Amino acid sequence: MSGREPLFRGRPTVIGHRGSGARTRAGLRENSVRSLLAAVRSGLEWVELDVHRCSDGLALLHDHAYRPGEPVIGRSVEELRVCEVDDLAAALDALPSSVGVDIDVKSSLEDAVAGADESTAAVLAPLVERELSRRPLLVTSFDPAVLLELRARVPAARLGLLTWFRFPLRIAVTAAARMEMDVLALEVSSLGAVDREGRFVLRPDAAQAVDVAHAAGMEVAVWCPGPGVAAVLADLGVDAVVVDDVLVEAVDEAVGDAVEDAVAVQERQGQGLA
Repeated sequence: MSGREPLFRGRPTVIGHRGSGARTRAGLRENSVRSLLAAVRSGLEWVELDVHRCSDGLALLHDHAYRPGEPVIGRSVEELRVCEVDDLAAALDALPSSVGVDIDVKSSLEDAVAGADESTAAVLAPLVERELSRRPLLVTSFDPAVLLELRARVPAARLGLLTWFRFPLRIAVTAAARMEMDVLALEVSSLGAVDREGRFVLRPDAAQAVDVAHAAGMEVAVWCPGPGVAAVLADLGVDAVVVDDVLVEAVDEAVGDAVEDAVAVQERQGQGLA
């Protein structure tokens, strides 16, 4: 928290949601190594990915099941690779060390009865410890228990509390600050909504909430803002935005050079120059 070097150097920094975007975009499946690498090739310096605990590692998946009725917890990393599900260790090995990674840890029901060394945080801790010396790294979760357990195992880990749709700002900022989080990661609807004219209008308390979060030593990230909203968030002073459609969406110019680089790469590819 306070006193540490900032994680995000852009204003705001652009982070690729699940790689190049949620679900499948431009033929790239979310949370796959291919999608993550494509986001990096487009010019992004940060990517976000989701992890679920499997039988012997951490699978890159948003949901707990890789097929309907088939949870990953009962499958090994090798078995999941056959089903085209990548794993966190392989993704970290594939990504350049200059690329920042936001690991969104999904709750596992099995953690409720897991032994101390079998929990998701316990499985994740060695990878976090290894990566801290290699790259910018953030671990986020909606589950405070995961974050607190990981801090106990890896005190140097940078941690962020994720909040859900329209989550009250007063609760979010205060809870994250009292937990001594490095980052508060808000869903965009906590800060405002689109009006009848299609404009994104900030809540009356949005500016104060961001200011208080900064005063408490936290950076503020916002996940899944739509096109045109990034400029409003940049003016608000948020530190990072987690975006979909990395390869095709023109997120507002205010998000900075990373998106401009992505567009330039696509243009070169279209002209056969890349």
